[in-house]
Amino acid sequence: TTDSRVGAFYFRQDGGIVLYAPSFELIATFDQVNDLRYPAYIKFDGAKVAPKSQYQVNKFIGGTASAPGLVDIKMFRTGEMYLIRAEAKAESTGDATADINALRTLRINNYMNTAFADKQALIDAVYAERFKELAFEGHRFFDLKRRNLSVTRIPADAANASGAVTLTSAQAQYSFPLPALEISVNKNTKQNPNY
Repeated sequence: TTDSRVGAFYFRQDGGIVLYAPSFELIATFDQVNDLRYPAYIKFDGAKVAPKSQYQVNKFIGGTASAPGLVDIKMFRTGEMYLIRAEAKAESTGDATADINALRTLRINNYMNTAFADKQALIDAVYAERFKELAFEGHRFFDLKRRNLSVTRIPADAANASGAVTLTSAQAQYSFPLPALEISVNKNTKQNPNY
């Protein structure tokens, strides 16, 4: 599309095809009744029929009648700061419970504070919250990459494939190629593997 409005990529008020739709994996992670992010981020439209997704990204719809989808991208916000600090604490001291509970209290109606069994359970909770809180903002791939985790699409999200699709850290597509100009101006720079 030549439309420069960020919301137009996710939600077409004119009924056109959207370029991105929420994954079923993401949809399943939300408490659809109590999590305030769910209706703010995802819209279900039962009138849509295949090949159009019935789920649309609702996060960036904003704008006006004459300029739908015209919204400011939030570069940094409080929820992300809680999660950055929680991740750092979880990895170092294992003491990020307060940050996770504070964020969830603000986002989930009737939330009851959670105690985590161990450091790994806390780290998993941080990444689960990052998946939801930062959805559609371009963080997920880098969150997985930072932990050397595979990118996996469940069968429902891989419509043109037969079964689940997994991108492992050993595959070329997991890393970006370095631009040829960068390599040519610095002879010490080596291209990423598989390129």
